[in-house]
Amino acid sequence: MQKNFNLAWRNTSNNQKNLLVQNIRAGKAQLIKKIIERSNLIKHMSVVIRLSSVIIENKILLSNFAENLEILVDNGLNLIVIHEYGNLLTKQLKLLGIDDKKYSPHFGDDKLSGLFEMVISGHINKRIVSKLCSLGVMAIGLSGKDGNLLVAKKSNHIAINDSWLYASEPLLVNPEILLAIEDTKIVPIISPVACTDKGKTAILDTDITSAMAATAVNANKLIIMCENDFLINNVVTLSSVTELNGLLKNTIEVAATDSLVKASRYALLNSDITVQFVNSRKSDALLFAIFD
Repeated sequence: MQKNFNLAWRNTSNNQKNLLVQNIRAGKAQLIKKIIERSNLIKHMSVVIRLSSVIIENKILLSNFAENLEILVDNGLNLIVIHEYGNLLTKQLKLLGIDDKKYSPHFGDDKLSGLFEMVISGHINKRIVSKLCSLGVMAIGLSGKDGNLLVAKKSNHIAINDSWLYASEPLLVNPEILLAIEDTKIVPIISPVACTDKGKTAILDTDITSAMAATAVNANKLIIMCENDFLINNVVTLSSVTELNGLLKNTIEVAATDSLVKASRYALLNSDITVQFVNSRKSDALLFAIFD
């Protein structure tokens, strides 16, 4: 517990000068108290985390995320991370001169699938794994292709927000690998890249993939780290489809067709799970989501 105390106190956001030192200390003290109070209640809890590209791109937030994961693993949680790629992928493609003016937007429909896979699984995934391992988390990078973990549909393309790219939906999740490493302190970092039943490469929508993975392993909680202020501040958690339907009925801020809403519906319909929306731009938000 002393190790957890020290980890929780460690501040990776010293460069954020707009935060008052007093507020930082108060927040850390509150967090440490919650960790001590609840650490025995969450052992062996299974949590799937949808990791936002905002965190991956930001060195401070990624370091803080790694420290958060270390605390959670030390407290006995089983964690699975599925990472986003949208912003990072399009930036890398632009550096290579690849954009919507030249190429088909549909993953798997052109000869660039191998390049997309290289960026997502070879660059983005390994950036996350390298940072986590450097800070003490026993992370391993997996593609959906490894062990046939993810199998993709060959159609039903989904538009990726704020980009010209489209991704596919998973057809199924084979959880054997994930279940085999439960209770080992190993944290799988999964890139949403898969094969179709014809052996072709497909890039998957991160949101629905996270929901399907959470269902496949019977996770207790699906944590969606995102930037949707309405879901973060006004919804926070969902524990039933009834709650979700009530939300959609009483607001115009989100729609049933929104990717995060569709993913939440899938998880709630197919498992006994809690879906929680967490602010990816805020340090220690993951810990507060677990220990609150």
